[in-house]
Amino acid sequence: MKMTKERCVNKGGISIEKRFKCSAKKDVLILGQSLFEVLLALAVITLTVVGIASLSTYAVSNTTYSRNKNQATRYVQEGIEWVRSERDNNITDFLSKASGTWCLSSLGWGSHSICNSSQLIVGTQFTRNLIFSTVIGKPVIQAEVKVSWNDSKSTREVSSTTYFSDWRLR
Repeated sequence: MKMTKERCVNKGGISIEKRFKCSAKKDVLILGQSLFEVLLALAVITLTVVGIASLSTYAVSNTTYSRNKNQATRYVQEGIEWVRSERDNNITDFLSKASGTWCLSSLGWGSHSICNSSQLIVGTQFTRNLIFSTVIGKPVIQAEVKVSWNDSKSTREVSSTTYFSDWRLR
């Protein structure tokens, strides 16, 4: 079989080579995209888009966590400062209440128990607990303020501990 080559120009002005066999059948060399190449390109594009979307979701999640942790830290500091002012204002009253756990949904001697899920700091998603304990052999009281909140992954918590004494005795 003898083969002849013929150069043609398609509609886009690109030269294409066609091959013809001496028989009636045409063996055409087609330049273009195969189905496999199209699927491979779609897979690469899909993986890229999914990667960008997951990175964006991760970044938003971290931003939200950082914002909540920062806010919780402020509520912890506010709680510690409130306890300090209670000690400074009335040491007798402070010493009578400085035991056990207190729910500080608002800054005041409210509920003498652990906060439940409905006892949030007003207008927030945070609960704030104050836990008192004594230090054996020392005239000080340990106060720990814990602020917690729930996010999509778990319950998060920020806490701070300080020690109080009757500063007037020094």
